[in-house]
Amino acid sequence: MGGNITVRLWTKEDLARIGKDRELTTIFMNVKSFSQEMLAYYPYHLRHTYVTYWVGEELATFYATDDEMAVWFLRQQYVVLPYSLQEKTTTWRKVETV
Repeated sequence: MGGNITVRLWTKEDLARIGKDRELTTIFMNVKSFSQEMLAYYPYHLRHTYVTYWVGEELATFYATDDEMAVWFLRQQYVVLPYSLQEKTTTWRKVETV
């Protein structure tokens, strides 16, 4: 397994680049805990949810700005790519009530 790129200190300059730099934004979306200041920068509108599967392992979920960044993120985090990578999508629709 690779080193964890999501563990880092976030400067005001880093936070100002969230949403503009796809790699930095993808790393940011996968941080495990956020300060109040960091939450103000979270780019929900850019977040895509991905699910990976390694043979014999549980599913793992992570976030990226797009498919290219999902593959980039996996290559940064892991020595071996997963058996499967899928984007998880959720669709909302209004249900008419009587």
